[in-house]
Amino acid sequence: MESRKLFVSFKMSEVCNLDCPYCYFFFNGDDSYKTNPARMSVETAERAGKFLAQGAQELGIPTVSVALHGGEPLMVGKKRFREIAETLMRTVSPHAELQMGVQTNGILLDEEWIRMFSELNISVGISIDGPKHVNDTVRYDKKRRGSYDRIVKAIELLKKSHQEGLIGEPGALAVILPGTSAREIYTHIVHELGLLKFDFMLPKDSWENYSPEMTDFIEKFSLELLECWLEDDDPKINVRSMKNVFAPFLTDFGVDMRINYIVDLTETITIRSNGDVSPDDSLPSISEEYRHTGCNVATSTLKEFYDRPLWSDLRSSVSTPPETCAKCEWLGYCGGGELITRYSKSRKFNNPTIYCSRNKALYRRVRQYLSDYMDLKDIDERTRRSNELAAAELVFEA
Repeated sequence: MESRKLFVSFKMSEVCNLDCPYCYFFFNGDDSYKTNPARMSVETAERAGKFLAQGAQELGIPTVSVALHGGEPLMVGKKRFREIAETLMRTVSPHAELQMGVQTNGILLDEEWIRMFSELNISVGISIDGPKHVNDTVRYDKKRRGSYDRIVKAIELLKKSHQEGLIGEPGALAVILPGTSAREIYTHIVHELGLLKFDFMLPKDSWENYSPEMTDFIEKFSLELLECWLEDDDPKINVRSMKNVFAPFLTDFGVDMRINYIVDLTETITIRSNGDVSPDDSLPSISEEYRHTGCNVATSTLKEFYDRPLWSDLRSSVSTPPETCAKCEWLGYCGGGELITRYSKSRKFNNPTIYCSRNKALYRRVRQYLSDYMDLKDIDERTRRSNELAAAELVFEA
């Protein structure tokens, strides 16, 4: 097996100082965090680093991208955080390019953390769900105190540090919440807080627990978000999910990249605080088989993990969208959707994504928008080519 990049959700902390009710890690059916170590040990990090280094060597992986995650990763403390990051640098970097980023709620962020991130070349993302009246309804601490003021203080520190050249441009991540306004939240994050690099996270729901009303709302929210971004018409504003919708429409390279993304399972693994290895950390919530794979960095190799039937089934699922997708005009852009959003107990991943209608609406709107600037024949030719490439690579289930 070869992979261009290995993405690792590195659960260095399995505790959090916030109590967000929508958190898929703590409140979506996987209670293993209750018995796992609250903070990863340096010894486990050492084994994890060697696990990743050996995997990169054996599988020809040139780049390992580690998301230092939680829970809240800063809750490991500064000393332990540095030891873990330096351990990964020492073990992985001789064998693959190591990229590290941290996603934090910002509550514990201070200048000492910034200096550490700068020294260790760690990128920083911060979570915020909108203005105070939106954010504080869901992002509150154990005493149900809102986090907005503390998050904004952290954002100002991140922006200042970026301007001083200490860290790269900080990114923000928001969760789409029912009843909220995409325009209000977009305006707040971009024009009031001054964060130009951000994205919205779709709820990681499956056919087992999704709400049709919520998916309808998310479609309207996403279209409103797209309009806000188009109206600003500013290339410095980077809304990742919207850029990803645009890319295959614009160039042949964008088509090729999108097809590669669809047919090659993005190698995303999770390493838990006890060293257990599992797939993308949204999947353990849906089934025991994805929670307890029998693999641990102390006793298994990455190659052995990939050789397990579980991983083979996941790879097959990615390259085998349901038959209903075969005739879709947007097959080459969507490919069936993210695995978690295709899952049901009866048919496993043999379903279209719960966000199918939303995705189609976005593609149609982008096509309409681009028709004012490009020849529709060119746009549709790229779409046709993308569909042909996808159809040639994918195997469809009945």
